[in-house]
Amino acid sequence: MDAGLIRRTKIVATLGPATGTPERIAGLIAAGANVIRVNASHGTPELRAGWIAAVRQAAQAADQAVAVLVDLQGPRIRPPTPISPPTCGSAPASCWTTGCSRSR
Repeated sequence: MDAGLIRRTKIVATLGPATGTPERIAGLIAAGANVIRVNASHGTPELRAGWIAAVRQAAQAADQAVAVLVDLQGPRIRPPTPISPPTCGSAPASCWTTGCSRSR
C-alpha cells in the first residue's frame, strides 16, 4: 500500500469459541482486522474480559490500533402468536392492527 494512502475500510472480526484464543486473535490482527467484535450475549463476563485483554496485548505486540466493539443484546420483542387467524365476516381479511380492510 502507498504510504500516502489511508485505509478507510474497517475489517471487523467476531470473537467466539473458534477465534477466542490469544494465538487466533493475533492471527486476526495480522490478517488485517482492525475492529474486534465481542458478542455480549455469549460467554461469561470473565471470558469476555479475557478476550478484550488478549486483543489489547496482541494489538500492542503488532503495533496496530485495534478497536474493541462490544455488541450488547437488545430487547427481545416477541409478538404473541394468535390462536386462530382473525376474520371479518365470512372471508379472511387483514384485521391484525387497523381493523378490517374489506370494503363493506
